[in-house]
Amino acid sequence: MSLVLYRKYRPKKLEEIVAQAPIVKTLSAALEKGLPGHALLLTGPRGVGKTSLARILAHRINGVEYKLDETPLDIIEIDAASSGRIDEVRDLREKVKLAPLQLKYKVYIIDEVHMLTKEAFNALLKTLEEPPEHAVFILATTEAHKVPATIASRCQHFAFKAVPVEELRRHLENIAKQEKVDIDEAALQLLAQHAGGSLRDALSLLDQLTSLDKKIDGGLVEEILGLPPTEMVAGLLESLAVGNLKGVVERYRKIEALGVDPVVLAERLTSGLRDGLQANPHDEYYGRKLDLLEDLLDVFGARQPHAALEIALLKHSRPAKERGNAD
Repeated sequence: MSLVLYRKYRPKKLEEIVAQAPIVKTLSAALEKGLPGHALLLTGPRGVGKTSLARILAHRINGVEYKLDETPLDIIEIDAASSGRIDEVRDLREKVKLAPLQLKYKVYIIDEVHMLTKEAFNALLKTLEEPPEHAVFILATTEAHKVPATIASRCQHFAFKAVPVEELRRHLENIAKQEKVDIDEAALQLLAQHAGGSLRDALSLLDQLTSLDKKIDGGLVEEILGLPPTEMVAGLLESLAVGNLKGVVERYRKIEALGVDPVVLAERLTSGLRDGLQANPHDEYYGRKLDLLEDLLDVFGARQPHAALEIALLKHSRPAKERGNAD
């Protein structure tokens, strides 16, 4: 493959943006009437299509075809993480006054806009308050709370969501078929779960695995990503559900011996619990599993995740009767 997958399959049309239907519908309707606005703010997790949508939109409002390897001079991309100083924004303020060279609108895409300095935000604000008729600003960020209210209030806000696991799995499956990648269902599911809602991360993981030039199954994915084997996780969850202390300790020690990161194990356990509870809300151990799920969530923000995980597992290793008396 000459291009990495996430670049090769980058959306080129609004309709190709994955799992953001409300945003696509709103912008498509606005485009039918003309310009969606002079300032847009795209927020949400990484790898969910914010920058792709910004580029597509920049071309659509100018009535030109979007090509991955060509960018018109009047579509200017700025990475605020490396170009967020006051001098560069002042330079932008001067250049934005000039008429477009080729297109109807001069479009500025400012990625990771939250990285602008306070002084740079103040300079940008003056432009957003009275933008030239020929200028459009599309701001994108993974950290919406760091964008000053004075900036956000002058933009149309579109909040992107993490891509659901099932949509990630389907998208990976479609691309694998197009690329003739030999991958099984278990591997697709693991990749989708491990991507954390990021389509870009999911495709990067698939790219990494295809470079091995071998059949991709669940076991290979677990090995490459350092994940505990599915059957071990299932066994540990089973012991926890019934309060089998010996089984919990034995299974946990086996997983620990593999060198699995405690946060990764907590992720696999919470994912397994969540899927099980959603699939069977009448599970006889529903209450125990829900309590365990709540305690496992504490592991992710813990200063000592290893200790937090062990405490959660031991707490839920006791039979229900003993836990009831102690709690």
